[in-house]
Amino acid sequence: MTIYDFTQVSEYLKWALNQKQKRNPKFSIRAWSRRLGFKSNSPLSMMLTGKRTIPRKYILLMAEDLNLNLPESRYFSAIAELSRAKTYTDKVYLTDRLHVLRPKPKLLKTEIEPFEFYEDPLNGIIIEMTFLKEFKADLKWIQKKLRFAVPLEQIDATIRRLFKLGFLKVDENGRWIKTLENVTHSSYIKHKAIHAYHRNTQSLVSHVIFDATHPVKDLTQDREIQSYSLSLKKETLPKVKEIIWDCVNRIINETSCSAGQADDVYQFNLQFIPITQNEAP
Repeated sequence: MTIYDFTQVSEYLKWALNQKQKRNPKFSIRAWSRRLGFKSNSPLSMMLTGKRTIPRKYILLMAEDLNLNLPESRYFSAIAELSRAKTYTDKVYLTDRLHVLRPKPKLLKTEIEPFEFYEDPLNGIIIEMTFLKEFKADLKWIQKKLRFAVPLEQIDATIRRLFKLGFLKVDENGRWIKTLENVTHSSYIKHKAIHAYHRNTQSLVSHVIFDATHPVKDLTQDREIQSYSLSLKKETLPKVKEIIWDCVNRIINETSCSAGQADDVYQFNLQFIPITQNEAP
């Protein structure tokens, strides 16, 4: 984890303290307070619990003590300011600033041969499942966790494929971890696997939406389903695509979880396609 995984300065300070204590078990809040020049450990203790904001005169000092580089220091300053924001406008402005300051994720445009990764949406779903808090590297657990039926043999084959293609690996603690950030395919790859992926994804989503055991009306807080038809001028298409990619990047940057922090895996589909022809047949 890094500072960019945090939007609450108190949570980051608690994590930073934990890292210091891992390196030196004798390191304490009292010792850290003395090093920062506080007369007692009470102010720092309150900052760690979010009950007190960081005084502006201490922000640079704390950034230096935390060995943050310049971009990280700017981000640290921004989350510190966010903690003191009172108005909705200020909170929106500072949240947008975090988006600007946070390094953009690597949207790797990878053409894999063979196209095994793209054929089945289960590949991406299992990769994201490794981020769940309670994740277990167990076929039956994965099968039970999914909202749609998948044979154990298919889950086993998918996992073997992900390790073979290098999308998953086992870390020093024995946990499965994602090795690539966000994989997408280059535009218009002419291969049946891409068509199969989108067809299978639509089928999967449709199954979940109309699952009688978990009807949409009972899970309104967990789902957002919208669909619109728009009439557009051709010259606006680049702008539409720019807005779409900005939306995708914001979702990735501002909501993605680190390993072991996620509660559930969600499928985010986005289609923008022409449904009328330039000339009638």
